[in-house]
Amino acid sequence: MVHRISLTFAIAALALLSPLTTAEESAGEAEILSVFLQGSSAVELRTLVEAQGGEVTHDLPIIDAVGARLSASQLEKVLES
Repeated sequence: MVHRISLTFAIAALALLSPLTTAEESAGEAEILSVFLQGSSAVELRTLVEAQGGEVTHDLPIIDAVGARLSASQLEKVLES
């Protein structure tokens, strides 16, 4: 099943939220982004984020959204789903 995620919100979240990294992470590990994803189902978004190894930080079922922490490559895979 194709999941549609509001790219507008994902892009806005990326633009507004700075990546959360430590000195150790910047020495070779992937940067972790804090993002807001909105789609047709918060449950489906949670499943997509967790399937890519991301961490869901907020469940927002009223607006079919989640807050999450994941790397840029994980985010790309979620957005492709």
